Order: sequence, then structure tokens, then C-alpha cells
Amino acid sequence: MKQLNIRVPDQMLEQIKARAAERSLTVQDYVTSLITRDIDAERAAVARFIDEVLERDGEWLERLESL
Repeated sequence: MKQLNIRVPDQMLEQIKARAAERSLTVQDYVTSLITRDIDAERAAVARFIDEVLERDGEWLERLESL
């Protein structure tokens, strides 16, 4: 895993530190969990979109075949 160095405002960093401490995580682990959750949410959204497209295509194909 590569380390990413980013700058955040001091107030935001303090909030991140507090939230990490509430969860008994290091700041790095807390930020990693946020990123992972975001990626997982994006993957789920893509999967839902693909399911919807396939469902629509299936309905369209059924109509076309019934002609």
C-alpha cells in the first residue's frame, strides 16, 4: 500500500483525529475506512445501474422477439 500525503485544515484534522479515537482507530486506518466505504458504495451503485440496464434490455428484447 502506498502512503498519500495530503494537507487538510487544522480544524478538519482535529475532527478526523477525534472520530478516529472514538472508533479506536489510527487516523490512517480511519481515513482508509472512509475511502473503502466510498469505493464500496460506488461499486454498489454501478452494480445497481448495470442490473437496471440489463432488466430494461431484457424487456426490450422480449418485446422485439414477440413481434
